[in-house]
Amino acid sequence: MREKLLMNGDISISLRIKRIVTELYDGNQSEFARKIGISESNVRSYLVGTTPKADVLEKIVKNIAISYEWLLTGEGSMLRDEQTPSQLTYQIIDTEQHTGESSTPRDEKMAEYKIKIENDIYKVLYEKEHEKNTELYIKIGNFEEKLGIVHKEIDELIKRIELLEKELAENKK
Repeated sequence: MREKLLMNGDISISLRIKRIVTELYDGNQSEFARKIGISESNVRSYLVGTTPKADVLEKIVKNIAISYEWLLTGEGSMLRDEQTPSQLTYQIIDTEQHTGESSTPRDEKMAEYKIKIENDIYKVLYEKEHEKNTELYIKIGNFEEKLGIVHKEIDELIKRIELLEKELAENKK
């Protein structure tokens, strides 16, 4: 399931971040991390497919002349043209604080994308936990079955010991 989810967009963002690091920073992950203000370990995790949160995407766009559209969709030019108003940086809005008064279609699209990413992350985490729980239930069931068998064996051994003690007592008479 994780692979399927990644193919639906997250891995594309990962590949685009890798392209930024490779082409603009000659593969220097620490320089890239420093430029956008995140840890190098986070950069490494994004390069292998971890979904960056919306604030990280915003840092990339704010601190490097990268187009939001390209970063999110792969469409258009990677570098934004500072002279073109339509490609100027716009901020990803926090939907919890958003009032809707000054929203633009682009802001709404970014908010929807942020919600989609968060929902996808929660879905993957839920599915992983559900899978772990299912495995644990199966293991518990197997242990209960084995425990039942051991209890039966113990009961049989107790009966056998009682019979042997009885025979021993009769033989002593």
